[in-house]
Amino acid sequence: MATKPIDSKIIFEMPAVAAPAIRPDGATIAYVRSQVDGNSMEGDAKIELVRFGGGEPRTLTAGPADSYPRWSPDGSTLAFLRSERTNKGLDPAQLCLLPGDGGEARRVTDLPSAVVDFAWTPDGRKLLSGSNDTTVEIWDTTSWVCERTLQCDRPVWSLLV
Repeated sequence: MATKPIDSKIIFEMPAVAAPAIRPDGATIAYVRSQVDGNSMEGDAKIELVRFGGGEPRTLTAGPADSYPRWSPDGSTLAFLRSERTNKGLDPAQLCLLPGDGGEARRVTDLPSAVVDFAWTPDGRKLLSGSNDTTVEIWDTTSWVCERTLQCDRPVWSLLV
């Protein structure tokens, strides 16, 4: 068997998989697949979906910086964070939603600073998003209207409902 020395190009060509989220019915797993282009040195992170028993993954998002997929309690919606690429780099991450079986992602937040965490309530009727601008927003998941914004003393790095 011929071998090839490992170099930086091989490392960059290897995709990384992170942040697995098992759908509540246990049938599928959403996860982040990321890879760095060895020439441009730009990263690309997309969310993919695969059946729990295996099979070919299906790409759900186009990137370039999609992360932290989390299923709604009923499995009908996948929430995630997305940063858009601009000529100045990446915009602050915003909360987006995707129908559970795929389709077009819809951006929920439009904040000047990044959303850093979010959490569904156990009944799925609300979703909280925390930002490093010291706010927590409470979203009604029927209308996707922000019902309330809480001001905190410091940036919000983690939410637990």
